[in-house]
Amino acid sequence: SSALPPSLLHFCPMASILRPMESLEALSSRSFRRPSAEDRHRTLLEVARSYRPDLPEASPEILRVWHDPFCKRDFECEQLRKFLPRLLVAVVWYYFCVYVNNLAQAWLQVEMTGFYESSWGYSVQNQSQASHWLKHNMPDVYKARYGNLRYKVKEQDSEAMMKYYRNETVILYDMVFLYFPSVSSSSYADLFAGGSAIIGLVRFVAVPGPLSMRWTWLTRVLLVWGCLFLLRAFTILATPLPNPYHECVPKITFPNNIWKEAFANLPGVFWFDELTCQDVLFSGHTTMGTTFTLFIWRYIAKAPWFLDRERCSSTFSLISIATGAWLCFGWYVIAASHFHYTVDVMLGAILAFMVYNFYHRWIESVWFPRDHPFMLPFDVPTRWLERHSPDLACFKDHHVPAEEGIIAAGGGVRPGSSTTTSLAPPEAVEGGQAECG
Repeated sequence: SSALPPSLLHFCPMASILRPMESLEALSSRSFRRPSAEDRHRTLLEVARSYRPDLPEASPEILRVWHDPFCKRDFECEQLRKFLPRLLVAVVWYYFCVYVNNLAQAWLQVEMTGFYESSWGYSVQNQSQASHWLKHNMPDVYKARYGNLRYKVKEQDSEAMMKYYRNETVILYDMVFLYFPSVSSSSYADLFAGGSAIIGLVRFVAVPGPLSMRWTWLTRVLLVWGCLFLLRAFTILATPLPNPYHECVPKITFPNNIWKEAFANLPGVFWFDELTCQDVLFSGHTTMGTTFTLFIWRYIAKAPWFLDRERCSSTFSLISIATGAWLCFGWYVIAASHFHYTVDVMLGAILAFMVYNFYHRWIESVWFPRDHPFMLPFDVPTRWLERHSPDLACFKDHHVPAEEGIIAAGGGVRPGSSTTTSLAPPEAVEGGQAECG
């Protein structure tokens, strides 16, 4: 790896990650013997110390969930000073991305309502004209759909107003719609998205156990989820698909001001009850359920309730099977209820996996030296966000020598320093690599 040409490192920034990797000869000469009980015990102690430096002599037996289910240490002043500023940045990023997504949704609801219907002769061109026609020709339907709006419908005359307005549109060809059993309600889609979030918050925020990653987990969830919302803002605008879910009834408080409408639709703004029906590609339910499920599945090994390798290996296998079944259930009910097209579900799931994996590879790669000009503006804030993450402290101890790394696990070691990080022996790495994440 030390023989990598400078040109390769310049044009391929990720090639700099190869610097600390072992050569093939070193790998072939390593003894891959099965770790002994003593090796596993030493590795578990190392993992525990990277998470809980306040307990240098901690034994795995005392770091079980019932000894400290709520991890009181997370609420000490020192811990809060480290993690709350980073959590605040993640919250701001999340709300910014959701607001951009809501702007796109509000614009679509005003401009796209009736577009496909009018193209097929079922309706007028836009929401203003459609609501005007309903108000004068079908007042009961108008009151049910738009009676709670805090604005007056503008008077507009058009011959198209005389056409019968239907809140239905064309439905695109979809394999699941045609050939698979349908699901009668969208409540199962809500169960998948909301249930995944609730399970994750309870497991890693409410009851994280002694080896807690409460603030790190929550920060990363908001960062990744925010990125997905930002991507969604562009996909729903690029190709607005006709909504296949005819039971969707829009609730818009500010149809003439998308900036206010985007704010009214933010999470936590409970005094407004907003709903848009023109945002289809990709599915927000799919990304929410998939993202939280991924964070639950991957972080059970990173923040375990029990430091018992023999017990956790079989339990994690069962959890992996349950995770796969839960994801397939969620994806299916979203498409089979006609809540979204199958392509909406597929794209949402693929992007959730891609963004999750990209971020977790990125936060590991930033600790290795690289001088690519396009990477540096993102490396610095990422290192700041992840400086105190307990799983990365273990990762840097094992994989980032101080003379190569930007900042070693002990903190503050810079390239060129003569100080080196003491790496764990090979057998310890073999026995505990999974716990290091």
